[in-house]
Amino acid sequence: MRYSLRILLLVASFSAPTLAAPPGESSPPNIEPQPSRYEDRDRLGWAAPDYVRLQTGGFLGMFTIGVGYSALRDVLNIGVSYGFVPPYHGAPAVHVGTATVQIRPLRFPIDQERIWIYPLYVGGGLFVAHGKNLFVQQPNVYPPGYYEPTALHYLLLFGAEAALRQPSERFFTRHSAFIEFVTVDQYIDALQQNREFRLYDAFSTTLGYRASF
Repeated sequence: MRYSLRILLLVASFSAPTLAAPPGESSPPNIEPQPSRYEDRDRLGWAAPDYVRLQTGGFLGMFTIGVGYSALRDVLNIGVSYGFVPPYHGAPAVHVGTATVQIRPLRFPIDQERIWIYPLYVGGGLFVAHGKNLFVQQPNVYPPGYYEPTALHYLLLFGAEAALRQPSERFFTRHSAFIEFVTVDQYIDALQQNREFRLYDAFSTTLGYRASF
């Protein structure tokens, strides 16, 4: 009896009809039901960056491009970027190199998981600027410790992001738009020393686009 039941089940599995899209309609894109592409699969190899970013503002350059790596299912992001500030009204051009670490523990899906929202993430880092009258090591013409470095600063940021996931056969696995609010050590000191200096005065807004591989 057991063998007869097995044979009937096997025949039924081969003869069962396959569900197909109605005539004139294409099959749905291959969007994975779970966010596995947030889980650090390294499709391009461990050495290849996981994303590229384009942004403007936030003390990091009028035009900024960066790359980064994600870990712990995209909760931890480590990135570097290059920014450029063109000369303006007699002020010299400035080149900015930045390294940041972001913590992104909050995310949730909408629209059947194709659209993901990161409502809040935080981060910090360092940036070094190169331009006229900027220095990391104080010039010898001044007494030791007379000036703090003008080209090296630490920064703090918080932001939010909206991401659109792509079908698995695409090169980019998702496209994102983000907004960040960035402050640097000088403005943090000003908040502590100057009561008239407001919190919103200490932050600069960054708008950007991120493409993940």
